Amino acid sequence: MDNQLNLPFQEEREDILSRINIPVGAAFLWMGDPLNPPEGYIFADGSRYPVQAYRALYDSLFRNNQLDYDDRYFELPDLDQTIDSFVVKVIVRI
Repeated sequence: MDNQLNLPFQEEREDILSRINIPVGAAFLWMGDPLNPPEGYIFADGSRYPVQAYRALYDSLFRNNQLDYDDRYFELPDLDQTIDSFVVKVIVRI
């Protein structure tokens, strides 16, 4: 007897995300793979990112809000949570 649930595949969920016109900087809760965000997203986990690699995100979050940040690197806040043993991460559109 097969006890596996018939859940959508990771690729199908990511394909749906890639076809929706989501603005840069939009953030979502993510309960998928905790090590690899879907294509076109990064984790808001306190990591430091180079402005050159993520210029649109930097402009959306910092320059457009007239905040004073380093022009070479920026950090996203660490929004990771564990709720009842589930790891919940936040992904941000790049």
